[in-house]
Amino acid sequence: MDWLKNSKINQNSGGFVEPGISGGENDAFVSVANETTEEQDDVLDEKQKEINLEIETSRKEREEKDKTSEDQLIVIHGAKIKFNAHLGEFKVLNDVPTTQDKLTGTIVEKQIPNFTFYDGFQMLSLTQWMDFGTVKVQENEVLIKKSKLPGIGKMPGNIPPENGQIEFIDSGQINVPESIDTKGAPLPEEKVDA
Repeated sequence: MDWLKNSKINQNSGGFVEPGISGGENDAFVSVANETTEEQDDVLDEKQKEINLEIETSRKEREEKDKTSEDQLIVIHGAKIKFNAHLGEFKVLNDVPTTQDKLTGTIVEKQIPNFTFYDGFQMLSLTQWMDFGTVKVQENEVLIKKSKLPGIGKMPGNIPPENGQIEFIDSGQINVPESIDTKGAPLPEEKVDA
């Protein structure tokens, strides 16, 4: 610890002064130390950029994979829909088995009452479902998030009809439990502010 007692910090140059080194030699020591630090910072910045690029690439791959698997989710009662700019809700009217305690959508759900739009938009005619799933529920293929239903609809009043297709914004499924039974579960410790 003697070396620590004998050392001094030079307040003017911000550098470390060795005992017995004059001011001019100390300035050279400080500038060399600063250059080394700057080079190290540059190397660290480049490594950080490489790491960030790898993270961003893996994030994009994961999002693409999630999007693909999300498009395959089975549509259930209450799924959000859109027809051009009109948003609404899908309703399953047939008695079919449930998914997450809600009725499962199948290709027979193509009646006008199956689609309720929030702005009063009404469907006039519908064709056949496209891009539905291969799984069958009661002998009918299930609807999946990427399913589409071409049709014609219009707003009430003297407004011309619109052509388009009904698309699902979400499948109606949730991946968060609606209720959690916490009986017997340990409670987190409360932090008391003093």
